[in-house]
Amino acid sequence: MRNARMASTNQELASALRMFSRFFDLIHQPLAV
Repeated sequence: MRNARMASTNQELASALRMFSRFFDLIHQPLAV
């Protein structure tokens, strides 16, 4: 059960990280240009 829970949390963390990276790229692009 613990392993399954960790896997689900890891998936959530990975998805959140992807969304955050996209958001950061959108904000950072205009500044970089």
